[in-house]
This record gives sequence, C-alpha cells and structure tokens, in this order.
Amino acid sequence: MSRRLAAAILALLAISSPGRADDVIRFATLEWPPYVSSHLPGLGMTAKILSDIAQDRGSDARFAFLPWVRAMRYAQEDPAYAGYFPAYWTEERARTCSFSDPIGVSEVGFVQRKDAPVTWNKLEDLAGVRIGIVNGYANGAEFDALVAKGVLTTEGAAEDLDNLRKVAVGHLPLAVIDHAVMDYYAATDSVVAARRGEIEFNTKPLIEMTVHVCFKKNAEGAAFKQMFDEGLKQTDLREMQRDYLARLVH
Repeated sequence: MSRRLAAAILALLAISSPGRADDVIRFATLEWPPYVSSHLPGLGMTAKILSDIAQDRGSDARFAFLPWVRAMRYAQEDPAYAGYFPAYWTEERARTCSFSDPIGVSEVGFVQRKDAPVTWNKLEDLAGVRIGIVNGYANGAEFDALVAKGVLTTEGAAEDLDNLRKVAVGHLPLAVIDHAVMDYYAATDSVVAARRGEIEFNTKPLIEMTVHVCFKKNAEGAAFKQMFDEGLKQTDLREMQRDYLARLVH
C-alpha cells in the first residue's frame, strides 16, 4: 500500500470514527485578523470554524502562522499540513488545490485618505494610480489581469498593515484591503488608529469573494475536504462573522 493511499484511508477513518481524539490536522495560515490571528480569541473567526468542525469529529486543528507565500508553499509541499487558508479561489490555485466550501466572505476594496478620495467606474480608470497590494494575494481576476498587463501600477508589501499605514500617513493613495481587516487594524493598531478619522473605505467595492481552505489535490485532500464541507453545511457564515466581530469590538 502506498503512503498516500494509507494517509487517505486514515483520513477517511477519522471521518467515520469521531471518537478518535488523538488526530491532529495541521493548517498553514497567516496573520490576517479578524479572520485568523494568533492574538485573537479562537485564533480568529475562520480558524474557530475549522477548530470547531475538527473538534466535533474527534480531531484537533493546529495552525502554523507564516508569511503568506511561505504558508502556501509549505502547505503544498510538506506532508505534515492538510492545507492552507484563508484562500480566495483562482483558476491558477484550482490546478493544485482541492477547495473547501466557503469558510468566510470577504468584501475587498480600496482604502484611501478622506482628503484625497479616488473616483472610478472601471478599473482602467485607476491607470497611473499607485496601488498597494500584498505579495501573493489574489485580488480578483480582472484586477490581477490588468496588473499583469501593466495597466495598473502596484506596490507590494508583506502584509495588509504595511499598506494601511502607508495610506494613513499619505505615502500611498490607495491600497487593496478587506473591509473587516481595515476596520480591525483601524481599531487596534496605534499608527492607523491615530489617523482613523483620516481614512475610509472607497465607496465602490472592488469585489466580494468567498474564502476557502486549499487542501492538497489528492486522495487525502479529498477526504479532508469532505470532512470539513460536511461541517460547513451546518454553519451560517455571515451570522457567525457578524457575531464574532460584535463580540470582538465589545
């Protein structure tokens, strides 16, 4: 029996044997509060969903917090990891990922300074505007295609907080960011919070995307996907996100 087949069988046994409490399912992830963070209750709202599903099935979910590009690579190459999250669906990732059902909903747009708002109807209107992005993030097929063609000018950063600070102090006119992530840092980061009244989410959203777990595209990944998708069917994601954020603020 091959090692891969054996691993898949063990994963399937874990699904059918919820009493096994010694199973550990490892995920690679990043600091992306409030969705996932080593500093938040339950390690963030999407991590909590995965932990609860694993626990209900007699397993223990563990999370390694890494820079995003490294998290994606490790989860694909290291057999110790079941997958990585939270990942937007892209055609490129779909070639190597067995995507879970959605584990969250992300409203993506631009943060800007209130004293220098940017008006746009189509993305081509932003040609010539320097836009902050996070290295390795997908920002919607249309946006990413225009970046690849050189129509849009971007400046990469290691994480959202870097870009948010740059916009807040006036070093960048725009940065792509999830609305909930912007609100979280605006309330918790000293640099951004000091300028909270000077920044805003652009009135025109870029895209709304669901976020997923990227499991390996093999028999083991398919077994894990089945396990977590069954649990996700019993979860109201939007209600869960609203409740988590409300408790976090208070």
